[in-house]
Amino acid sequence: MFTTKYFFTLLQLLLLCSCVKDAQELQQQGRIAYYQSDSSATRIVMGIYARMADGSASSYRTALLTGVSGDELTVFTKAELSDLYRNKMQPDNIYAYWYWKDAYACIYMANDVLDGCGQSSVLTPAVKSQLMGEAYFIRAYEYFYLVNLFGSVPVSTSIDVSENAKLRRERITAVYEQIVADLKKACDLLHDGYAASNSLPGSQERTRPNKATAAALLARVYLYSQKYPEAASLASSLIESKDRYELVSPEHVFLKNSREAIWQLMPSSPNYLNLNTHEGREFILIYPPRLTTQVALAADYVNSFDHQDIRKSLWIGRLNDSSVNPRVTYYYAYKYKVRSGTQLSEYTMIFRLAEQYLIRAEAMVYMGKVKEALADVDVLRRRAGLSPLAGIEPVISAEDALKVILKERQWELFTEGGHRWFDLRRTNNIDVIMPQACAAKETQWRTEKQLWPVPAEEIRRNANLTQNKGY
Repeated sequence: MFTTKYFFTLLQLLLLCSCVKDAQELQQQGRIAYYQSDSSATRIVMGIYARMADGSASSYRTALLTGVSGDELTVFTKAELSDLYRNKMQPDNIYAYWYWKDAYACIYMANDVLDGCGQSSVLTPAVKSQLMGEAYFIRAYEYFYLVNLFGSVPVSTSIDVSENAKLRRERITAVYEQIVADLKKACDLLHDGYAASNSLPGSQERTRPNKATAAALLARVYLYSQKYPEAASLASSLIESKDRYELVSPEHVFLKNSREAIWQLMPSSPNYLNLNTHEGREFILIYPPRLTTQVALAADYVNSFDHQDIRKSLWIGRLNDSSVNPRVTYYYAYKYKVRSGTQLSEYTMIFRLAEQYLIRAEAMVYMGKVKEALADVDVLRRRAGLSPLAGIEPVISAEDALKVILKERQWELFTEGGHRWFDLRRTNNIDVIMPQACAAKETQWRTEKQLWPVPAEEIRRNANLTQNKGY
């Protein structure tokens, strides 16, 4: 019997092997056996989550790389990150290259699950449905991040290595069409409850996608696609699922299995680094970042908070460096409190209910329902200890309401999965905000830098790929 480790070695060979015939023969030798039992098929899917949690396209890595590119984070050392920080990334940047490779590796694995489960006649029907639903979700999730970071990207739905090696970049609308199609299938196939180790409902852990997880991403995709009624409807369905989801106090949001969590990722096992989350390990400062490869929150960002905002006091930490004169204070993202430890109390948050309030609020403005939109914003403001807008500005224009919501997203979702960078791009505010942010970084903004370059190595391997403008 092949081991899961061997299976993923096979997949890696398929992704890297220059001899297509040999790769396809390797594939046929080992992969089919994994879809002949519920337990082995489940292990394949769980292996994908391990890569999503710890790999180069993880949620932490997205937050880090977009945060330094934008106006959230400050870099002090590390040359490769400095290129992103000064918006001078080149096609040979190692972070962009590994992000692309890891995302497409997860997509390939999801395609393999869909093919293997689809052909299997022995899997328990409910297990088969869940695993295929998870694979559709994973594929949509990875394409969402690829299209928002790189723009037009190749769309692979096949495990044919020779076909994948020649793919061209699809137009952005086509990528979104694939994402929506996959998420609709995921919504149909996934369980309502969270899957346990047997891939059937019954787990208290929120670490595997369910119907609500697919709906959460689909609501975000509809917002980005300017399909506002659809976005508002899906967000409402999640907000109204009070038997399973509810906002919790700020200090409890990022705990594992928080009632606010729609989907979280746990660290892979074995947990060699003794971490709860990569965010906690990397964002929490115990030494001045000028002496390490870590980053800090940008001063202008920290100063943008209202002094009464609980999120500032609970979700932002400070480190005083008294070894220099005058003393320097560094601020860091402190949403996760555990830097290391064998006892797991925190999981990485991927989707949570607060985002759905903000999705619905923004969609409502575009639907002409400003009052209802502000009511959703006020739910989060009250939780943050701030006065409701309804009492401060009872009459507000749609344009000003959108500005308020964008600010609220900046304060609520900072250093989570690239939200700030994507918000600036999709709302056409990036050319307004980034010139000033770049001035603080002692560099200049170029609008072409809002998209990452297609990695030079990928273009070398596939002559059908083209480069983004400005690179």
